[in-house]
Amino acid sequence: MRDTPKDTPRDTPRQAPRYTRELSALRALGFSPGVRSFGLASLIAAVLISMMMVAGGCKTTAAAPPGIVSVPADSFAQRWAAKMPALQNDPVVGLYLRGDTVYAYLRSNEVYAFSAAGGNLVFSNQVVAPTSPLRAPTLLPDNKVVFPAADTLEEYDQKTGRRVQSLPLDKPTHSSGVAVGYTFYVGLDSPTGGRLAAMDLTPRIPTPEQIIAAKKLKVSLDAEVNRISTKWEVLTVAGIQAAPVYYTGVVYAGAVDGKVWAINEEGSGIWSLPNGSHVFQAAGPIHADLKADEVGLYVASEDGSLYCVDRGSGRIKWTYFGGAPLETSPVLTPTLVYQFVPGTGLVAIDKHSLGAAKVKWVNANAVNCLSEGPRYVYAVEDDGHLMALNKADGHLVFRSGRNDLSVFAADPVAKVPAIYVASPDGTLISVGPVLRPGTMGELVMDTIPMPFQICLR
Repeated sequence: MRDTPKDTPRDTPRQAPRYTRELSALRALGFSPGVRSFGLASLIAAVLISMMMVAGGCKTTAAAPPGIVSVPADSFAQRWAAKMPALQNDPVVGLYLRGDTVYAYLRSNEVYAFSAAGGNLVFSNQVVAPTSPLRAPTLLPDNKVVFPAADTLEEYDQKTGRRVQSLPLDKPTHSSGVAVGYTFYVGLDSPTGGRLAAMDLTPRIPTPEQIIAAKKLKVSLDAEVNRISTKWEVLTVAGIQAAPVYYTGVVYAGAVDGKVWAINEEGSGIWSLPNGSHVFQAAGPIHADLKADEVGLYVASEDGSLYCVDRGSGRIKWTYFGGAPLETSPVLTPTLVYQFVPGTGLVAIDKHSLGAAKVKWVNANAVNCLSEGPRYVYAVEDDGHLMALNKADGHLVFRSGRNDLSVFAADPVAKVPAIYVASPDGTLISVGPVLRPGTMGELVMDTIPMPFQICLR
């Protein structure tokens, strides 16, 4: 049974009552009816007469879009909107919030970068060919961003959109990566098995002697100056598909054979478990990105379990068994872990559990946690609506009017919740919850009235 507000039917868009719409229509035609003097029957008759005039030759004039209004409390409002090309065969397939920039990936591997604060287009570029996989972007120092592709790392200037360089790889990537300074950790493929690699992407400035020598030999220094230096590689045998995570000097990586590795910055394992192993072993493959914080390392496995592992020892702190393969990465907030479980819904778990996980609540209709505020958790409903759930018990408080948005991004711990959504027509929208009455803004998450037929004689 869904937790649906009693005064907001689930499948009915919130529109003005029919009488109000008809009254507005008459006023648009020049009528000024009063309820007492005009009467409801006359009102309806006048509307019917005006509609019959359409046969004489009419023009469709769309109603003006909603402007800046007083947004009611407990609703979602637009902060900004930006337009991308709407190509039926080239939809937005990924949204990534990195620092102060939102990156929208099209299926063709065209990337649009927008300012998260105002929606200004920073750049757009065809990063790699459509046939190449393009993984999540990773920020580097000096306003640089790297896009891992199949056989290259594509480096861009984050502020100007200028391509800095394309770095060829000896081994293809198998996962997204994580960067600490100019050290980039990523899963790689090789003929002898999967690997976790640490790559040094530090820019190398040529010495005056190298410049002189290059000029004499009439050769370019670019290939040498911009080359990748591999710090170390750890053979994991099984491939690493989940993005690794870095926390306080250690990088953690999960492989498709269920093994989890903890490697320090020098390339050495830090775990020594009682069974003599130096890796944690889940009972199923790991495809979801790993997460880590001061409490522990979080591993979602296809064995149906979400593990909270002690980062220092590799031992289990608690386990949540969902009963279905977990392919979605958990979302961490200061006190809770949110995990989507197929067939169950969104599960809120106390991070400080011991042994068996303490489930705080379950919402059967939510499929993705986006962000958390002081009172509400913002999530995606299974039919595409945005939801605001009560943080204490998970029941639905309010939802968006639109449900045609399919790609989402957000900062789960932002002080002011901001959600970024993409629509099929190529529009990127920044959405925020409105919790207090009297807030001014543009209410765009409800149904817009249909165009009104006006007859021109």
